Amino acid sequence: MSDCPVQTTSQEVLSEAEIEMALAYLEIAAYGLAESVRGLAQPQWTLKPRSPWSIAEIVEHLARLEELFVGRIALRLIDAPAGSADRDREETDALVRSVASDRSARVVLPGRVSLADDAPSQIAPRGEWGPEESMRCFRDGRTRTADFLRTSSADLRGHVVEHPALGALDGYQWVLFLAAHSVRHTKQILEAKAEPGFPV
Repeated sequence: MSDCPVQTTSQEVLSEAEIEMALAYLEIAAYGLAESVRGLAQPQWTLKPRSPWSIAEIVEHLARLEELFVGRIALRLIDAPAGSADRDREETDALVRSVASDRSARVVLPGRVSLADDAPSQIAPRGEWGPEESMRCFRDGRTRTADFLRTSSADLRGHVVEHPALGALDGYQWVLFLAAHSVRHTKQILEAKAEPGFPV
């Protein structure tokens, strides 16, 4: 990796420490997800205990979100509008990271949809991919997300794209969100596996 910081058009610079922290977060979150599903048998993948989604559907949802980010949101960040001048970047960074905390917490801005509500149709599971394909698509998407962070010439702090629950997120915050969101759903998987009646 280059020692040069990422220069943004607003003359703000993402430090190497910020980039390395986000890359590590992406990697640790992906590892946690992979470990949570390692060795699952078909009945375990498809059981829906109390959750509206099975473990297979959760993984497909995560894969579809990574695909949406690298295929659409990352591209939109290049020409997206600038964030408002009074935007509190550190507060939004903290809000995004809090997505990974207690899953019962309704991490959402006032007047926004809850993260617990149904996912938008483009990232909702459709049952078109098996668990192995979903995991492969997730890993591929996560690699492309990390590559985007390492190499993007987009203004990762200056331009924002709306998130339905969290409001305007800049490129760096979207990357943090992807990591935190996968941690949140990994906790959901672990909760499902701990429920009485989960197949052994």
